[in-house]
Amino acid sequence: MREADTPPQEPADHLRARAELTPRQQAAAIRAAAAEVRWRVQEWRHSPGWQDTPTNAYRYQVTVVAVAAFDALPEPATDQELRAGRCRPTPTC
Repeated sequence: MREADTPPQEPADHLRARAELTPRQQAAAIRAAAAEVRWRVQEWRHSPGWQDTPTNAYRYQVTVVAVAAFDALPEPATDQELRAGRCRPTPTC
């Protein structure tokens, strides 16, 4: 793997910093990271090096659907809701 392909590393204390965030802030960070993945996959798909194979099309579609699923989740109010990845039972959920 080339050095340019290696993403920058997070600081060693990133887990401690995340523990200080509220569940809503943590969910926002997760959504932001997922949106960046979607953006990078879209950039890849529109690049000259894109190979329109069934595998690549599947990878693209899975990424888009997964990020949309993250976006559809309501804001968590508690750590338990954040870890569960679902909302509180309501008529709409």
